[in-house]
Amino acid sequence: MKKFYLALAVIIIIVLVVLFGVDKNQKPQNLGKIKIGIITMQTGGLAFLGENIINSAKLAAQKLGRADDVEFVIEDVGNLEGQGQSAVSAAQKLVNVDKVQFVIDGMTSNGTLAAAPVINAAKVTMITPLTGGQNIDESGEYIFRNGPSDILGGVIPAKDMTDKFGFKKVALITDNAEYTLDIVKHFRDTFTGTIVSDQVVQPDGKDYRTDLTKIKTTNPEAIFLNTATGVSARYIIKQARELGVKVPIFANFLAYGPDLLSVAGSSAEGVYIYDPEFDQTSSDVADFLTEYKKEFGFDSPITFHTIGTYDDVKMGLEAIDAVGYDGQKIHDYLLKNIQNWKGYNGTVSFDAQGNSGTGFILKQIKDGKLVVVK
Repeated sequence: MKKFYLALAVIIIIVLVVLFGVDKNQKPQNLGKIKIGIITMQTGGLAFLGENIINSAKLAAQKLGRADDVEFVIEDVGNLEGQGQSAVSAAQKLVNVDKVQFVIDGMTSNGTLAAAPVINAAKVTMITPLTGGQNIDESGEYIFRNGPSDILGGVIPAKDMTDKFGFKKVALITDNAEYTLDIVKHFRDTFTGTIVSDQVVQPDGKDYRTDLTKIKTTNPEAIFLNTATGVSARYIIKQARELGVKVPIFANFLAYGPDLLSVAGSSAEGVYIYDPEFDQTSSDVADFLTEYKKEFGFDSPITFHTIGTYDDVKMGLEAIDAVGYDGQKIHDYLLKNIQNWKGYNGTVSFDAQGNSGTGFILKQIKDGKLVVVK
């Protein structure tokens, strides 16, 4: 009987310690920082784009008050050429070595498509603030995109050129890359006029006079230029004007990169740019862009990447806080809960393929700045 009472006393003491012996204000044990992977370009012609993604993610963590909670694990995939192989290696390292469950994808479509099988097999959630086309739509259930679809990147210009401007003859000049070839495919499928010239060129050249001379002989009413890195656009726009090609030039957003004005100079004036939409009326967005310049000493070179990256970090942390650090659960949370979600990109709703449905706004370069075309 004594042994029974002794055992009972021990149990009571243990219970009392559990109930009253723990400081209720004591914080849970720190299990380490939340790892967020970033796969992007830190070397080569697209390094400015990758730097912007990284800067934006770090600033987002600060703005959200989570800088001490988050560890960004960054992998460089270099330039456009050879990015596929680098992307596979980067994804494998993040998944197998760093055990990352949430990744921000700052790559071109070539890199995303190459990395997608690794990401999907591991059931790790990856989201890109960049654009992408039908190929990205079909790249697997764990690949999300809150940037605009490249389908719209081709469809909207094709409709504008007929409905808004009344052009019947258009010339195309396109960088030979997965991303840009996808855009121009949808342009061809939509445009109801005549495509009088259709040139595919190398992305990082400096002399496009031969291609532009061919275009000039076809007498187009406008030119639609799609650049994969921004490099070709600087020289194409400059050389077109030097050759006396005076028709309007329309281009995708990468044409308006940090070096366009320094290389093309006054030739860039009046060029039309299809810029991905974001909430330009938001004071929070304006404040974030001001903080970006204050923090890094220059304006964001691609504003919608900055805004989209902020949203990616925010929605990723929201999911992790709700369901834990598990790629499959993060995936499920995003599909269910990011519906009419208010972000810096505007209102975001992911569909079954992980797309947000945002589009493009037509702008024009005036006095070196992008101005919305009414």
